[in-house]
Amino acid sequence: MVVIPANVADMIKRPGNVKVLSTCDANGQPHTIVCGSVFLLDEETLAVGEVLMKTTKKNLEENKKVCFLVTSAADAYIIDAVAKERIGSGPILDGLNEKLSKMNLKAHAVWLFTATGVTVASASHEAGKKVA
Repeated sequence: MVVIPANVADMIKRPGNVKVLSTCDANGQPHTIVCGSVFLLDEETLAVGEVLMKTTKKNLEENKKVCFLVTSAADAYIIDAVAKERIGSGPILDGLNEKLSKMNLKAHAVWLFTATGVTVASASHEAGKKVA
């Protein structure tokens, strides 16, 4: 586990920033989605609503390793993580669904991920630098 740096956490919290989730199936075939429901539970844990996630859900059941890409203008970070839990009911899911209802969407569950590393992915001389 690693602590997600404050500047990266801030990027995750901003609704206008692009957040991408990449998974792989049991055979290593990658699958990537734009994921607007990413949020932080704490400084080490990301959460994602299971909204329209057929292939992603299947992949998470087969392979727990994932990668998030978070971008804001020229800044970008990759967060390596491991799926640790799928929550099918309770206050976390209820709170997310309250927000999603404004967009006429509903999450069936919330996936929790433990961050294992954070790397700069910006187009800069810092690209590839581990920051957590």
